[in-house]
Amino acid sequence: MEDQARFRRHKGACPFYRENWVNSGDLEDIEDREVVLYEIYCLKDTPPLTVAEQTRCMSSPRICWRLKARQTAS
Repeated sequence: MEDQARFRRHKGACPFYRENWVNSGDLEDIEDREVVLYEIYCLKDTPPLTVAEQTRCMSSPRICWRLKARQTAS
């Protein structure tokens, strides 16, 4: 995936972790629809799938924790 200007980076997060904050429009009918605040992207195509994985992404500022685990396993 290519990096885009609208993606937000985080200082302490994985260098490949990005968020795209979504304009949810009018929030008056919150009970009638699902509201998405942001979309998560990974430039290495390994986005976090759970809250625990997202926490690991947010605390791995130098290298992707998945890629690091693969390197140490080899």
